[in-house]
Amino acid sequence: MPNWTPAFPLEDLPRGGAKLLKTDTHKLALFRLEDGEVFAVDNACPHEGYPLVQGEV
Repeated sequence: MPNWTPAFPLEDLPRGGAKLLKTDTHKLALFRLEDGEVFAVDNACPHEGYPLVQGEV
Protein backbone atom coordinates (compact mmCIF):
# COMPACT_ATOMS: atom_id res chain seq x y z
CA MET A 1 0.00 0.00 0.00
CA PRO A 2 1.45 3.41 -0.94
CA ASN A 3 2.36 6.00 1.65
CA TRP A 4 0.80 9.39 0.93
CA THR A 5 2.29 12.68 2.01
CA PRO A 6 0.18 15.86 1.86
CA ALA A 7 1.79 18.42 -0.44
CA PHE A 8 -0.43 21.49 -0.09
CA PRO A 9 -4.13 22.29 0.32
CA LEU A 10 -6.26 21.37 -2.70
CA GLU A 11 -7.50 24.96 -2.80
CA ASP A 12 -3.95 26.00 -3.82
CA LEU A 13 -4.40 24.15 -7.13
CA PRO A 14 -7.29 25.82 -8.99
CA ARG A 15 -9.49 23.94 -11.44
CA GLY A 16 -7.79 24.06 -14.83
CA GLY A 17 -4.49 24.92 -13.14
CA ALA A 18 -1.03 23.43 -12.78
CA LYS A 19 1.56 23.53 -10.03
CA LEU A 20 5.14 22.31 -9.65
CA LEU A 21 5.92 20.11 -6.65
CA LYS A 22 9.59 19.50 -5.80
CA THR A 23 10.65 16.64 -3.53
CA ASP A 24 14.13 15.51 -2.54
CA THR A 25 14.26 13.23 -5.58
CA HIS A 26 11.59 14.37 -8.07
CA LYS A 27 9.97 17.33 -9.77
CA LEU A 28 6.29 16.64 -10.33
CA ALA A 29 3.75 18.52 -12.40
CA LEU A 30 0.33 18.49 -10.75
CA PHE A 31 -2.72 19.32 -12.84
CA ARG A 32 -6.31 19.81 -11.73
CA LEU A 33 -8.91 19.43 -14.43
CA GLU A 34 -12.09 21.49 -14.64
CA ASP A 35 -14.05 18.57 -13.14
CA GLY A 36 -11.74 18.64 -10.09
CA GLU A 37 -9.73 15.49 -10.86
CA VAL A 38 -6.02 15.81 -10.01
CA PHE A 39 -3.11 14.19 -11.85
CA ALA A 40 0.61 14.10 -11.02
CA VAL A 41 3.32 13.27 -13.57
CA ASP A 42 7.06 13.69 -13.89
CA ASN A 43 7.62 17.33 -14.84
CA ALA A 44 9.93 16.53 -17.79
CA CYS A 45 8.54 15.91 -21.28
CA PRO A 46 9.82 12.46 -22.33
CA HIS A 47 10.57 13.73 -25.87
CA GLU A 48 12.24 17.09 -25.33
CA GLY A 49 12.69 17.39 -21.57
CA TYR A 50 10.66 20.61 -21.34
CA PRO A 51 8.76 21.30 -18.09
CA LEU A 52 5.23 19.94 -18.45
CA VAL A 53 3.89 22.24 -15.74
CA GLN A 54 4.23 25.10 -18.24
CA GLY A 55 2.00 23.35 -20.79
CA GLU A 56 -1.76 22.96 -21.13
CA VAL A 57 -3.85 19.94 -20.19
